[in-house]
Amino acid sequence: MIYTKENISTICNVSHETLQDLQVFHDILLKWQKAINLISSNTTKEVWHRHIADSVQLFSHIPTNIKSIVDLGSGGGLPAIVLAILLKNKNIKITMIESDKKKCVFLQECVRTIGLNAIVINDRIEKITEKYDLDFDLVTARALAPTNGLLEFCNKLGVKKCLFLKGKQYAQEISDAKKNWDIVEEIIPSITAADSNIINILNFTKK
Repeated sequence: MIYTKENISTICNVSHETLQDLQVFHDILLKWQKAINLISSNTTKEVWHRHIADSVQLFSHIPTNIKSIVDLGSGGGLPAIVLAILLKNKNIKITMIESDKKKCVFLQECVRTIGLNAIVINDRIEKITEKYDLDFDLVTARALAPTNGLLEFCNKLGVKKCLFLKGKQYAQEISDAKKNWDIVEEIIPSITAADSNIINILNFTKK
């Protein structure tokens, strides 16, 4: 299925107000894309399917007891802004970490315009634990780094639950990561791309 604004509610229960917020994000994303590279240029006509729906599918895999989410390398707000929109009326705060200042300005514009329960930190991920006293329940990431590297970040943050959107190299990444970590994971096929998956990390420990 190709997901559009008209059928995206088939993924999860999206209200009219939530759909309006997703449209606002869609429009801001394409406006800023003209000035800075937020998404691949060849996907600008498929934003609903390639990016928004891809992020929406994470929603149903967020544990019910989660109160705070940190998104690593938030860049174009995928999945962080989309999840913040879906969680707008719930008491769940999203923190976005992004090292690129221009992308942070974009993310802050999305948060301000849509009125989201989210903050943006302009810093490198590896500096976060040194400079900030933060507590998170779940880590999300999309197209950022191999799974082994992501688990290094998560371990420093003290977070054991993670949702990673991954492409066709996911199996090799898991294999490589298991050389260094004992991992309890669930592999969930993506609904937007046949060769992509969600890696749902339920727990992990350093070997």
